Amino acid sequence: MDANAKIKLTKKWWEDNKATTLKDAAKFGDAIDAYLKVSKKYAVANGIERVKGLALIDKALAELEDARDKTSKACGKLHGDTKKVLDKQYKDAIAKEQAEWTKARKDFDKTVKALKIDDFFKDATWLVAFQQYAKKVFIDESAEFLLECAYGKKRGKKQYATFVAERSPKEINISYDLRQRFVQEINDEGKPSNDAWDAAIKEIKSVLKSGNHFGLGFRQWLWDQA
Repeated sequence: MDANAKIKLTKKWWEDNKATTLKDAAKFGDAIDAYLKVSKKYAVANGIERVKGLALIDKALAELEDARDKTSKACGKLHGDTKKVLDKQYKDAIAKEQAEWTKARKDFDKTVKALKIDDFFKDATWLVAFQQYAKKVFIDESAEFLLECAYGKKRGKKQYATFVAERSPKEINISYDLRQRFVQEINDEGKPSNDAWDAAIKEIKSVLKSGNHFGLGFRQWLWDQA
């Protein structure tokens, strides 16, 4: 192998150009192939899949660098030029990939930090993630209430009986005065006003915000899914 070779980070290029007498005990070519497959699979993933993908890519890159190092040590004096290529061109190529994925991880974290409440309920990927998080931290009733009554605009007897009525199956945490307002409006008008529903939505969003459920709490949980 030419010590100044312009390499390609592919299994085929490695196997076509490495010395035929060099035993690839560390399976460097397979490590290249494994990394390329996982990076391609998760390149455009989002939400929980993005987190899992970034972790798998980190692992694949670490295994690739380990295989490169072991293959370099196996070269000895007999395959000096191949060793130079492994220690320079391949090492630089892997470092470049690592840098790009480190940036991708930081960019993704910025995206998560920038999420607004609406994003958790209007984007299908983030909704799935937030519902899993909500169940984990026991705020699934509040999440379901917002999804149905704030974003689904469903505000009928069923929703009142499910979320607002005292001792309802999925009773949300709103103030006593507001709950009594619902009761009074039902007695007087036959149903709660939109203003009452909007007030309940505002209280629930405020509670979730104060608990950092749309911020740090969710982000920490998300990265734990790797």
